[in-house]
Amino acid sequence: MSMKRRGFLGLLGAAVTAPLMPAVGAAAPARSAFAVAVAHAERFPVISAGGLSKHGNMTIAQADALIKRLGREGVVKLVGPSRSGAVRAASRVFKNDHWGLGRTAQERQAATQKTKAEQPQAEPKAAEPQISPWLAHLHDLCRQQGMTLSPRCFA
Repeated sequence: MSMKRRGFLGLLGAAVTAPLMPAVGAAAPARSAFAVAVAHAERFPVISAGGLSKHGNMTIAQADALIKRLGREGVVKLVGPSRSGAVRAASRVFKNDHWGLGRTAQERQAATQKTKAEQPQAEPKAAEPQISPWLAHLHDLCRQQGMTLSPRCFA
């Protein structure tokens, strides 16, 4: 019986304190959400409210307000609403080389150019091997074994 009473008291306490808690609106996103939005703008060239809400774990209304704030601060250029009415923007801080792949590729190209320059030039190919002595030897072996060869073998 005491468990039911505790559950009831917990529900009663939650119902009493819930109206006293401050409401978080879409118009005032947190600083961390703004940092997430800037990081999203650095990673993607075109930003939409749907994409930002998906990657930033926020509602579409919050993402919409963040994109408008990014536009006011010059981080993105507002392009206009999409078919669904969500705000879209083009990033002005997009970094194509997010994980340093371009820098790594340049270092790799420089290394291969160094190794190509250090390698000695290829020696000219040797003349084709002389196989006529081998053919003469095989011809002699065949004749010793009693085989007759067609004249076309020597053409």
